[in-house]
Formats: sequence, C-alpha cells, structure tokens
Amino acid sequence: VAPAGSRGRGRMSAGRRILILGEGFSHDPHYGKTMYGIIRYGPDPVVAIIDPGPLDDAHIAALLDAVRGETVSHIFVTHTHRDHVGGVDFLVRLGVPVFAPEMPGTSAIHPGDVIPCGDLVIRACDLSGHAMPSIGYHIEGLSLPVLVTGDALFAGSMGGCQTPRRYQLAL
Repeated sequence: VAPAGSRGRGRMSAGRRILILGEGFSHDPHYGKTMYGIIRYGPDPVVAIIDPGPLDDAHIAALLDAVRGETVSHIFVTHTHRDHVGGVDFLVRLGVPVFAPEMPGTSAIHPGDVIPCGDLVIRACDLSGHAMPSIGYHIEGLSLPVLVTGDALFAGSMGGCQTPRRYQLAL
C-alpha cells in the first residue's frame, strides 16, 4: 500500500471507477464478518477506503491484500464504533488523510462537506441514528451514484437504533 503522492502499480485500466465492498474476518466473536469499502478511480488507479474496520490482524490483512500495490488517497469513516475505526490508527501511519465525524486525530467531516477524489465527488450526508453522529457518503461519478451508509441501515432495520427517538431521527 502506498500513500497518496507515491505511485502504486495498480491493477486497473485507465479511467475505470468502481466501488468494491470487501469482507474481512475477525477472530473477535463480537465482530464476526466485517466489511470495508474501496473506491478505485482515476487514470492511475487510486483507492479510497471507507470504514477500514476493526483492529484485528485477519481483517487488516484482508484489507491490505485488497489494495496491495495501489495508492491509497483517502480514508472515510461513517461512525466511530470500534468495528469501523479500529484499523484507522494502523492506516494513519501510511500518511493517508482520514475523514471522520468527531474522531480525534482525523479531519472532521460534517453533513454537506464535499471531498473530491479525482473525478469523483464524495458528499457527506447526516445519517445519525445508529450512532451519533453518523455520516453517509454519497459518491457521484461512478456509473451510478452510490450512498455508503455504514450501519445506518441493517436488513429489516434502520441501523438497529437503540431508542424510539433515535429511530425517528434515522427516518
């Protein structure tokens, strides 16, 4: 993995843009299967990572394998629960900027903020409910727009909100 500004070998043809949801496996039974997002973009393949996941050797190995030889330009965090941010400290050592809601040592991101990633536009959206705050990332410039929600949506639930008030807020 190479920090932004260095040149990775890349595995993509020029100009391709793609969002990949990958999964890692944690040895901690609290996490089970964990997910991360990778956006590849630009003529020289560059990647942005969304929710790098827990500080777990198996998960970090899967994430690093997924971006091996590529330039990592940004890390985006949807919310600060440890199954989403535990691996951030490890990746920060690479010199990659991290954007997160209310997380010490990162660049603060707020609803409405826009971060350009090459020819992609990543817009922060308020998805508070599961976590307070929680940011979604609306990505424009892929073949179709995508909203990465973190844990704001679960199958059959609005992010497993713990109180009726948070559930109403999430709606």
